[in-house]
Order: sequence, then structure tokens, then C-alpha cells
Amino acid sequence: MIARQPPAVAAMLGKCGACHAFDPGAEGTDRLTLWNVHDRRLGDGANKRLYSEAMLQAAQDGAVWDDARLDEYLADPKKALPGTNMEFAGIADGETRKALIRFLASLK
Repeated sequence: MIARQPPAVAAMLGKCGACHAFDPGAEGTDRLTLWNVHDRRLGDGANKRLYSEAMLQAAQDGAVWDDARLDEYLADPKKALPGTNMEFAGIADGETRKALIRFLASLK
């Protein structure tokens, strides 16, 4: 799955894989799954104990991981969601973010 992605996206996914899983089987692990993340409410995945209070509050507020929110978050997680646990500076290149969002939307 990752190998079939453009090189820039594959490189990002390698970094994401340190903390995230790409399949639905992450429950009970110390990783958050990105499976079915596109159009899902923030903080509405398995392993809720790993989510920040900011993420859980956004979930209560009904925020959804649509294209625009994913783009904003992937560009600068700490600015997009102050208080997030995400220890990632962000992806400056808009085309790489778009390709990554397409990949995330395919995880169904």
C-alpha cells in the first residue's frame, strides 16, 4: 500500500507509521489508526486513551476530518489544534499534503 504511493507521500507515511497504523487492527496497541479517518469525527477512533484533551474536545464539538481540516492540520498540527499530542512539525508542500489526503481517503 505505501510502496505504491508517490515518493514524497511514501516518505511521509514512513514517518506517520511511527505513531499511526494504516489498518483497522490498531485497537489495543500504542498506535492510532488512520483507517477510515477521512470524514470521521476527530478523536473518534480506537485507543481513545491516546488522544489529547484538545482532540477529544474537538470530537465533542463535532469537528470532522474533511479535506480542508486535514490540509490545515497536516500543514501545522500545533497551530490547527492547539494542545494536540502530535509531535510533528507539519508538511509545508501543499501538493504532498493533497496526495497524502487522497491516500487517507482511500483507507476504507
